[in-house]
Amino acid sequence: MKKLLIIDGSSLLTTSYYGNLPNSMKFAKTREEKALHYGEILQSKDGLYTNAIYGFLTTMFNLIKSAKPDYFAVCWDMGRNTFRRQEFAEYKANRKETEEPLKQQFKHMQQTLEFIEVKNFMSEDFEADDYAGTLGKMFQEDVQVIYFTKDEDYLQLVDGNKSIVWMPNKNPQDFYATFSMMVPNYLPKDVIEYNEDVLMKDKSLKPFQIIEFKGLSGDSADNIPGIPGIGPKTATALLNNFNTVDDIFNFIDGKDKKSIQKEFKAKEISRCPIEKLQSGKESAKMSVKLATIKRDIPLDVSIEELTYKLNLHALARILKRLDFNVEKFMSKIN
Repeated sequence: MKKLLIIDGSSLLTTSYYGNLPNSMKFAKTREEKALHYGEILQSKDGLYTNAIYGFLTTMFNLIKSAKPDYFAVCWDMGRNTFRRQEFAEYKANRKETEEPLKQQFKHMQQTLEFIEVKNFMSEDFEADDYAGTLGKMFQEDVQVIYFTKDEDYLQLVDGNKSIVWMPNKNPQDFYATFSMMVPNYLPKDVIEYNEDVLMKDKSLKPFQIIEFKGLSGDSADNIPGIPGIGPKTATALLNNFNTVDDIFNFIDGKDKKSIQKEFKAKEISRCPIEKLQSGKESAKMSVKLATIKRDIPLDVSIEELTYKLNLHALARILKRLDFNVEKFMSKIN
C-alpha cells in the first residue's frame, strides 16, 4: 500500500531547536540569561539562525528514508488565536512567547520546504493537527497515513493499519520491552509506532478515548481544564468502564453520591471525587470539544499534489545557502 507521511512541523522544529542549543543556554535559568547566549546558536555566515532547521532536515530525511513515502506533507501552527480560543479564551494561555531565534526559523523552514517543493499546510484559524487530521481523513482509504509528532493529541487519529503515529522516543527498546515486544525493524532511530494495539497496551485507551481522557483529566500543556480533581488514573478507570464522557454522565445523572460510590466500587473505580465529577460536567464537555482534532477543513488538494518529488537541485542550493554540509545531507536521501 502506498504511504502518506505527514509531519507536525511545529512540533519537529521546536524539538530540533531545543535539542540543538549550546549548553550555556540549556543551563540558563531565565529568558534574559538565555538571550545573552543567542550568539552561540548555530548560524549561517550571514547571521541566520539554523540550529532548528538543521535538526528538522536531519530528522525529516531519516523519516523519509525509513518510511519511503509516496506522498508527503508538513503541517504548521501559525498562532494561538485559532477557533479554539473562541470556545475557551484561556486555551494555550499558559504558553510562553516563542524565543526569537526559533521564531525566525519557522518562516525560513517553511520557505525552505516550499523551495524544495514540499507542500506546507497552515492558517491562523486552525492548528497543525487539524490540517494533519483532515488530510489523513481525506486519503486514508487509499493510502496508509503515517503521522510524525511528539504531540499525543495525534493518537486520536490512529485507525487500524490505515493511520498510525510515529513518535520520538529516546528508548524504544525499553518502551517495547515493557510489552514484551521487539522494536519494529522498519522504524527510524529513536522512534516508536502507535497502532491500536500499542496504544491500548501503553495507555489502556482506544484512539477516540484520547479525546475523552483529556475531557476528564485535562491537558496542562494546552491549558485544557478537564475536571479538577480527576487525575489520569481515575480518568482511565472511568473510560475503561464507560466509553465516553457522555456515557459517564448518563450513568451518574440523577443519582446520589452514595449510590454512585457503591456502583463505582463494584466496577473497581476507586478514589473518584464524586462531587467534583458531578460539578464538572460542563467543563468536561467543553474540554472534549477543545481536545478534538478538526478533520473537515475544506481543502482543495488531491493526493497527486502531495507526491513526494524532492527537487534535489533546489535542495543543494538551499543547503549551501545555510552553510550546511551539502554532501552529508544529500547522502541521507540517496
